[in-house]
Order: sequence, then structure tokens, then C-alpha cells
Amino acid sequence: MGVKAMTTENTGVWVNDQKKIAAIGVHVQRYITSHGLALNCNTNLDFFKEIVACGLIGKETTSLSQELNDPHIDVQKVIPTFLNGFSATFNRTLVPIAQSNPELQEQIMEYIEKGSVTYTDDTRIDRL
Repeated sequence: MGVKAMTTENTGVWVNDQKKIAAIGVHVQRYITSHGLALNCNTNLDFFKEIVACGLIGKETTSLSQELNDPHIDVQKVIPTFLNGFSATFNRTLVPIAQSNPELQEQIMEYIEKGSVTYTDDTRIDRL
């Protein structure tokens, strides 16, 4: 998207080693691992002025819209570019989950909408 960013000794992706534009996270609980990433597209950065993000004093948080000086940058515009880069970096062809595993797609949507999923064996997962 034209933003020069890099990794550093600090977790995440940084612009000029001072402003965090993307974060990664891993969570382990009850034998379940989850992981994710956040790329700040057009995030309201005012909230970050009230905290010391990641415990790193003197660092800031930024977004694509701020770095590109374009308030029209949003997640929907960024997703295709992100997916192409992800696919190239990991040398993998990405397939929509609805195409590869429709049942899992339904469970994910149920989880998002209701905060829980009940499986066919009557087990249930609730949002923590």
C-alpha cells in the first residue's frame, strides 16, 4: 500500500521503528491455542494516547490511513492486498473457508452472531 514498514526487536510491524501499525498475538487456554493479527487500517488512534501500548514507552500507534494521509482507507480496501501478500509470503494459495469447509464457516458465523457454538455432539463453546 506504499507504507515503508519493518519488523524490529519489538513484536509487531513498525513504521520508522517508532509507530506500531500491526500486531500479532498468541493465546493459550485450556489446551486451546489461538492466534491472530491486527493491521490498523483506519483505527481511531485517540484511544492509544491513553495507554502505553505493549508496555513500550515512547512508541506510538499508527494506521494505514494516517500514514497514507487518506481517510478513505478501510478494511474492505485493504483485505485483497493483505491476502495477496499473505499468500505470497507463505507460498500458499488461499481458499475461502466457505468453499473448503462450509460447516466450519457456519460455526464461525454462529459464534460471531451468538457468542457460542453448539456442535453436533452437544458440546458447546462460549465466547470468553
